[in-house]
Amino acid sequence: MVFQALADMDNELLHLAVHLAFVCSLRIGEAMGLTWDCIDFEHKVIHFEKTLQRVSKEALKILPHDSLIFTFPEKFPNKKSVLILKKPKTESSDRFVYITTPLAEELQQRKKRIEKEKDFMGDSYQDFNLVFALEDGYPIEPKLCEKWFKKWQEQTPLDLPELIFHEIRHSSTTYKLALSGGDIKSVQGDTGHASTGMVTDTYSHMQNKSRARLMDNIEKDFYGHPSMPAALETDPVTALLEDIESNPELQKKLLDALLAKQG
Repeated sequence: MVFQALADMDNELLHLAVHLAFVCSLRIGEAMGLTWDCIDFEHKVIHFEKTLQRVSKEALKILPHDSLIFTFPEKFPNKKSVLILKKPKTESSDRFVYITTPLAEELQQRKKRIEKEKDFMGDSYQDFNLVFALEDGYPIEPKLCEKWFKKWQEQTPLDLPELIFHEIRHSSTTYKLALSGGDIKSVQGDTGHASTGMVTDTYSHMQNKSRARLMDNIEKDFYGHPSMPAALETDPVTALLEDIESNPELQKKLLDALLAKQG
C-alpha cells in the first residue's frame, strides 16, 4: 500500500516525508525536525534526536531549558505561538535508525535541491540546516505536511483506506513486525517506543491472524482439505500484510493500542 502511494505522489517533499516516516517508523515531528548533521550517508544511518513542534509562548516559558534545542525566529509577528526544536519525551525516542539505499538516494537528491534554492534565494534564505524546509529555508510545520497528505488522498485515483499521517508510523511498525517474524526488540529500536510491551500489543493482534492461518494449513495437510478460502493460501507474511492493509478497522485498533500505551 505504501509503495503504491509513493509511486502516485508528485509532491517531492510529501513523497520524502512519507518514505522517511515509513522506513524509519517516525512521528511527524521527528521527520520535520530532521537536520542534515544527523544523517550518516556513508553508513546509511540517521540519528533522531529532536522533534519539531509549535508551542504557545506561554508554554515555552515553562518548558524545561534542557529539553529546548532551538527556537525559530517568527516569520509572521504577533503570533501567540512559535516553532521549536526540542528533545523527545523519552530516552528511547533518541535513537539511530538504518535506512534503505533508495531512501538515502532520495535524501541526497533533496540536499542538492536545497543547494539550488540557497543559490537562488541568496541572502534571503534562512539556513537552519533542515531537511524539510520551505524555499526560503523556514521549517515545514507538521500541520502543513498533514494537509499535503490529506489533499493527496482526496485527489489520488488509488483505492486506499483513509489515513492520517501518524498512521504511516503504525503501518511501518506492523510491516516490520511481520517481515521480521516478530522480532519485537529490533522493531522497538526503530520505533523508539518506551517499552517492548507497546510493540507487543500490536504484535498480539497479528499473531491471532497467523495462528488462524496456521490451523488452516494444519487442517489442509492433516485432513486433505482447507477450511478457509484458497485466497489465504499464500505466503503468511504477504497474506498478513494484505489483511491489515485491507482492514481499516483493524488498522485503527492497532493504532489505538499504540497511542493508548504512549499516552
